[in-house]
Amino acid sequence: MRLIKLSADGFDNPSEVEIDRYFQGPELRQRGFIFPEGRIAQTGLQIGELLLFSFRSTVLYVAKAASVRQPYKGQHFEKYPYCVHLDPDSIRQAYVSVQEFERALRQKAGLQKNITLSRGWPRLPDGDAAQTLVEQLVLKSLAPTNDEGAEEGLKEDKTVGFRRRNAGIIAKRREMDGNACQACGFRLVVNERYIIDCHHLYPLEEGVRITRISDLVCLCPTCHRIAHARHKPYNVLEIKSLRETVAAAQTSTAEDAR
Repeated sequence: MRLIKLSADGFDNPSEVEIDRYFQGPELRQRGFIFPEGRIAQTGLQIGELLLFSFRSTVLYVAKAASVRQPYKGQHFEKYPYCVHLDPDSIRQAYVSVQEFERALRQKAGLQKNITLSRGWPRLPDGDAAQTLVEQLVLKSLAPTNDEGAEEGLKEDKTVGFRRRNAGIIAKRREMDGNACQACGFRLVVNERYIIDCHHLYPLEEGVRITRISDLVCLCPTCHRIAHARHKPYNVLEIKSLRETVAAAQTSTAEDAR
């Protein structure tokens, strides 16, 4: 098992959106994943080995190697002389921080090295404990596809206490809502990142529970602020009504000023 840290240099517009296009598009399947000298030794990769691809300290994709390291002779081969083909059926999206995964590997799989700060593509433990962590922490980070849930709201001891959120179901909700506000329809991409919040219909301050995808909704930052303008959050229909009322009042004021 190996952690592959994707470099911004390998993408025209480095972003999570661009990486999604790359892993879900035909280019990767046709030519394989290409990489520069010094990343993986000649015998450093095995068929069936699990590869975790991270970008900006977040594991975004997981796949199994369908080949060993091979020479690459296509476009840009001077910069990327090697490639590895991936099993297309094994490519899975994920959304978990490298730091969180490293912490779990240290606690349960005996990891010794620092993979978050390392500049290379570190090999990871391959034992049963590590494989279980991949299944539980990485592959299931985006697992809910219907209305399954994930535990949220646990308080963790840091400098201050905070409510723990589950990135997997949040990312899935954003995908289902098309990264658009469900109250006003606002959808914005800045620097190839979606500007959208995921609102919990039942506040996390109510305590630990199983949060289902249906308990979440995408809201733009403005509508999200409106939702929390009272102790019991406004629902989507109420937010729409408030915005329509404000818009009507503004239109009336503008007409009166003419």
